[in-house]
Amino acid sequence: MYRWNRSAMIAQGRGPEATQFAAEIAAYVTEHYVPVHVGMEMAGQWGRIHWFSEPESAEHWESVNLKLMGDDEYQKLVADAGDLFVAGMTKDTLVMLFPGG
Repeated sequence: MYRWNRSAMIAQGRGPEATQFAAEIAAYVTEHYVPVHVGMEMAGQWGRIHWFSEPESAEHWESVNLKLMGDDEYQKLVADAGDLFVAGMTKDTLVMLFPGG
């Protein structure tokens, strides 16, 4: 089993719009591809949004990402939200979970 996480830093003064976008994009991906959860960091770096998903395999994760790259509606949503987050502060991780862990 795997756990994917994307985090992004909210741009100064864009909190309400960024959190609304975070929920909307999570709902879109959940509806069309794979369940995604979203939240805000409570300890650590204030203003960092996180999206989480648990793809069945690394191949499933790759397949979903390839589909998203070709999804015009998804790409438009992302492009329209470009100024909501600090450039260069987005991070993706894919973690393989240990059996029984």
